[in-house]
Amino acid sequence: MIDWSTVDIGAEHEAALRAYLLDGPAAWLAIQDDLVVPQTAAGYTQVLQAAFGVAVRRRFSAGYDINQLIRYVADVRLILRKSGKDFNPRIGESLIRRHLGDPTISEDVKPVEAADVEQEAVALTTLLRFLVNELEPSSEWLDEFVREAADTARLWLEAQRTAAAH
Repeated sequence: MIDWSTVDIGAEHEAALRAYLLDGPAAWLAIQDDLVVPQTAAGYTQVLQAAFGVAVRRRFSAGYDINQLIRYVADVRLILRKSGKDFNPRIGESLIRRHLGDPTISEDVKPVEAADVEQEAVALTTLLRFLVNELEPSSEWLDEFVREAADTARLWLEAQRTAAAH
């Protein structure tokens, strides 16, 4: 169980997110030991989740069309398949819909099996890189995006702490 009272989002989390967005998973090799322990991984996980939410909301308007979302996930998968990679499209679509606040996606329908959690992580990190990189971001844009994601993660952590206190 994660003790949210000890999790903070700091400059190291922002730097890791920026490196990941620029260089991909290889950028996280230096921090892989931190990612194995749930307590230390929590900050990095929160920043990734927040970055994904920020990227999704920037890409898809509040009145998005479900077909637009399905087409986007399919297009990303087509590009990935050229390099022999893929992810579960239903998981990818569900992640996007959840972050857009789709009322038909239940918060109770989250992965419980380790394999499901891994599949969700693969879909989230893959889609995150595509969402950001398709914009061909400038350094300034990326800095602002990383700050927004970190601020969002801090708000989520505060909500976790508040919920745990009650």
